[in-house]
Amino acid sequence: MVHKMEEVEFSKPVHIQRLEQALKLDPFLNYVQNVINQPISDVDTASESEPEGAVSIKNGITRTKEERESDKSHLFNFEGLRKKRYWLKEVLVDSDSDDDDDDSEFTQEYLENMLREHRLRKHDQSHFYQNEDNRGYLYYSSGLLSRVDKFPEHQRFMAGSRRKKNKEKREKRS
Repeated sequence: MVHKMEEVEFSKPVHIQRLEQALKLDPFLNYVQNVINQPISDVDTASESEPEGAVSIKNGITRTKEERESDKSHLFNFEGLRKKRYWLKEVLVDSDSDDDDDDSEFTQEYLENMLREHRLRKHDQSHFYQNEDNRGYLYYSSGLLSRVDKFPEHQRFMAGSRRKKNKEKREKRS
């Protein structure tokens, strides 16, 4: 008597089941979709017309205007800042990050403009740094936003390479 074996479906190994569960992105994508669809609201009501000592709440933290302004100067690296870049310090400390447009929703047109401007910026940036004189300003402002300011060292390097090229040109003429 020969029994025909029915095809029995076995469960997958535990490690495969765990891997499949870890790779399910549906809950994450649903969460992201909900976050994107929520209207953006700015809880921080700080403004220039805010009276001294006024308290604002952002992310559940209450802070006075003086505390926010004093903390701004600690966010940037102003060590070894020379006169040529002092204007950047004033811009960074005095700038108000809450100067965003009243449009709190991203529209398709806004995103398309952002992408177009990004492509133009990348294109112009690639042409800008092809000129060797412009490369000297590579770290002009980025050093104020990081712990190490590479601009002075880069300027010295660029000055040395300019002197070397000028010397080579003079030797060729001779």
